[in-house]
Amino acid sequence: MRKSVRIAEIVHAVSLGVWLGVILTAAFAAASLFPVMRQLDPTLGAYPAFEGDHVPLAGGRIAVKIFLFADLAGFLCLMLAGLSTLVWILVEWPRRPKAAAIRSTLLLALVLVFGYNLIVHGSRLNERSKAYWTAAEAGHTEAAEQHRAAIRDMHPTSRNLMATTAVLALTSLLTGLWCVTTAAPPARDAASDPPAPAPDP
Repeated sequence: MRKSVRIAEIVHAVSLGVWLGVILTAAFAAASLFPVMRQLDPTLGAYPAFEGDHVPLAGGRIAVKIFLFADLAGFLCLMLAGLSTLVWILVEWPRRPKAAAIRSTLLLALVLVFGYNLIVHGSRLNERSKAYWTAAEAGHTEAAEQHRAAIRDMHPTSRNLMATTAVLALTSLLTGLWCVTTAAPPARDAASDPPAPAPDP
């Protein structure tokens, strides 16, 4: 295996492994956050005129920070995984076209799913969240609850996009490991072989 391919595979595996860890950690933190908030039943001083439930406000403000970090880490990991995959494809495509096609397809799928989550769905969710907090801070309880209902309706899409991203990242990681384990040994150069011993007279 060439040195460039070896380095690319290491970067690919590490970046996707870190990304998977970040996704699972963010999901676990968010899933644990709201039950704890529900038990604490806080009343937030920042929203004194809001007459609705303060638990989604408190949990949501924290969850946004968690998923913002996850998105930033995911973007960096996707860039590293993408660059390493491109290096592998450029070097290995002539010898392993099927594997290169699979890896390029997985990379494209990751870019599309993560890009949609970050740019389209994430932007809509952030706009709704800001409108929710602004209405709650102004004491417009009915308007705030409407925004909260819209955010709640978006949660299944958020969950599905995160799960799809995790599955694609895991599949890409396993595909990279498969390529490493099935890589053919480098061809021997006949000119570099030691000369055969001369026959005995």
